[in-house]
Amino acid sequence: MIPLLNWPELVRIASFFSAGCTQSRQRYHHLQNSVKAYEKAYNMAKILYREGEGNFQNIIDTQRQLIDQQQTQIAEQGNISLAQISLIRSLGGGWVPE
Repeated sequence: MIPLLNWPELVRIASFFSAGCTQSRQRYHHLQNSVKAYEKAYNMAKILYREGEGNFQNIIDTQRQLIDQQQTQIAEQGNISLAQISLIRSLGGGWVPE
């Protein structure tokens, strides 16, 4: 059990980690929109190439940008999980890696 004298500090720490969760979720949402935009750009580059209006380099460039955004989104998803674990632990909860 946590001594009563530590509660103000516990609340401060929990607020910090809670804010981290919220910020990570906001970044993830923005990255989700970004990935959708890059998917559209990639699909458009493929269509233009098939119709003879674009070059293959555009397909490669847009695909690389899409993959970069997807990797960033995946990393942010991991940050959300870590922030949630930190919040739970700061509130006195336990977490045991499997």
